[in-house]
Amino acid sequence: MSISTPAPVLLGASPSSPDRPASGRGPAVVAAVLALVVYAITLRGTYIYDDCEVARDDPRLVSPAKWSRYWTQPYMPGGLDKTYRPLTSMTFAVEQWLHGPRPWAFHLVNILLHAGASAAVAVLAARLAGSATAFVAGALFAIHPVHTDAVASLVGRAEPMCLLSMFIGLCLFIRPPLTMKKSAAIMASFPLALLSKEQGMLFPLFILALVPLRRRRDGFPRAEEKRAAFFLAGGLLWMLAVYGILREQLIGTWWNRGSMYWIYNPLIRSVGLDRVLLPVALLGRYLSLLVAPVRLSPDYTAYAIGWQTGLHDPYLYVGVAAVVSWIAVLAYSLRRRNMALLFGAGAMAVSYLLISNGPMIISTIFAERLIYLPSAFFLIVIGSMLARARPSVWVPLVGVLVILGGWRTVRYARQWNDRMRFYDQSLDAQPGSIMLYYLSFDEHAHRGEWREARAVAVRGSENLPDLIGTWEMLIESSLKLGDVSGARQALARARKAYSGDSKSFTYWQRQIDAAETGKAPPDAQGPQSR
Repeated sequence: MSISTPAPVLLGASPSSPDRPASGRGPAVVAAVLALVVYAITLRGTYIYDDCEVARDDPRLVSPAKWSRYWTQPYMPGGLDKTYRPLTSMTFAVEQWLHGPRPWAFHLVNILLHAGASAAVAVLAARLAGSATAFVAGALFAIHPVHTDAVASLVGRAEPMCLLSMFIGLCLFIRPPLTMKKSAAIMASFPLALLSKEQGMLFPLFILALVPLRRRRDGFPRAEEKRAAFFLAGGLLWMLAVYGILREQLIGTWWNRGSMYWIYNPLIRSVGLDRVLLPVALLGRYLSLLVAPVRLSPDYTAYAIGWQTGLHDPYLYVGVAAVVSWIAVLAYSLRRRNMALLFGAGAMAVSYLLISNGPMIISTIFAERLIYLPSAFFLIVIGSMLARARPSVWVPLVGVLVILGGWRTVRYARQWNDRMRFYDQSLDAQPGSIMLYYLSFDEHAHRGEWREARAVAVRGSENLPDLIGTWEMLIESSLKLGDVSGARQALARARKAYSGDSKSFTYWQRQIDAAETGKAPPDAQGPQSR
C-alpha cells in the first residue's frame, strides 16, 4: 500500500482527469479496520439512556404483526418532535426477532455500520481529493472520540445508517460514466438514507453540488449520459415529493416548540442577543469537541449549557473563529477554483445548519451524535489541507492523532458498558444535566439501592434547587427508606425553592401523610416530572 501526496490540481480535479484520485480501497480498508478495532470494546455494552425505550421496551418490537406501526407512527411515539426513522426502527425489530434482547448483537451491528461509514468517508475523500486525503479523513473519522455517542449508544444507529447510504450514492455519482444502472443504484441509496434519519433529505443537494466535479468520460455516448442524468434528477425529486406527502399524512412535520419543556432545549428561554449568539457558542462547543475531545458527555440538558451566553463564554469566541475560518476556506476555494474543497466546506455548513438550533429550534440543545455527518465533511476538508504537506510531515502527525484519538475513544467507550458507573461518571463531568440525575437515580432505584439513590437526589437538589424533579427524587427515596420526616422536610424546602407545579406538591403531600399514618397511599402514580 503506497501513500502519495496528490498534486494541488487533485484537490479540485475531476475523477475523470488523467491524474484522477485513486479508488480509495486502501484507505477504506484502513478506516474500516480502525473502526472495528477501536469500538470492539462496546461489544460488552448494554442498553444506555434512550436505548431502553427504542431497542428494548418499545411494544412494536415484540412481533412482526406490529412492525407496520413503525411506518405509520413517529420514531418515538411519546416524543414531542415528529422524527420519522422507520428503517432504523426496523433493524431493531428484526434483530429482536432473530436473537432476542442480546445487547452485544445490537452493538455488533452498530460497530459494523460505523466501519462501513468510515470506509465510505475514505472512498469519497479519495474520489474528491486523492488517496492522501482519504487516509487522513477515513482514519480520523473511524477513531474520533466524539463519535462514541453514535456508535456505543444503540439509538445512535441512525447516524451511520444515514451517512453510509448517502455516501455510497455520492461515491457512485462522482465517478463517471453515469449510466442508467448507476442512476438506479444512486436513487436506491436515497430512500435508505431518508428513512434512516431526516438528514437524508440533503442527498439531492449534495448530488447537485458534485456536478461541477464530474466530467464526461471520453468515448461514452453523450446522449446516454444525458438520459441517465435526467432519469436520476427526476427520480430523486419524485421520491423527495412522495416522502414529504406521505410523512405529512402519516405523522405530520410541524410540532409546537412552545410546548417543549425547557430542560431539554433551554434555547426556548433565550431572547434578544442570547438567541442570536448562543447558536454560535454551540458551534464553538462542537468544534472544540472535534479538535480536542477531552470532556465528553451523553447529555447536555438543563444547566449543562443553559440559555444565556456573552463575553464570558469562551465557546462564543471559538464559534466566531470557526465562522471566520469557514469564510476564509470558502474564499480560498473560490479563488483557487478548488471545487472539491468548496464542496466539502459547503456540505459541512449545510449539514451543520440542521442541528445548529440557528434557523429553527430542534428537540435538543446539543448532542455529540448529531455532529456525525458534519464531521465527515469537516475531516475531508482538514484532510485535503494536511495532504498538501509532505508525507514526512502529515503521516507521523496523523499517526499520532490516530493513536491518541483511538486511546481516548477506547477509554470513553468502555464507560458505556456499565450503566450505573457511566451515569455516575457522566454526572461528575456534567453536574448541570438534570437528565443524568434522573438516569442515575432511576438506575439505583431499579436495583433497590435507595441510599445511593437518595445521595444522588441530595446532590441534585443542591446543584439544581429550582427543578422540581430533584426534590421529587429526594422525597421518593426518603419515603422508600422510611424517613418520613426527611421527606416532609424535603417537601417544605421544595415549596420554598420552586414556585410552581402545585399538583406535584399535593401528590407528594398525600404520599407523606399516608406513610406517616400507615395507610395505603391514595394515588398509585402521581404527576412526577421525569
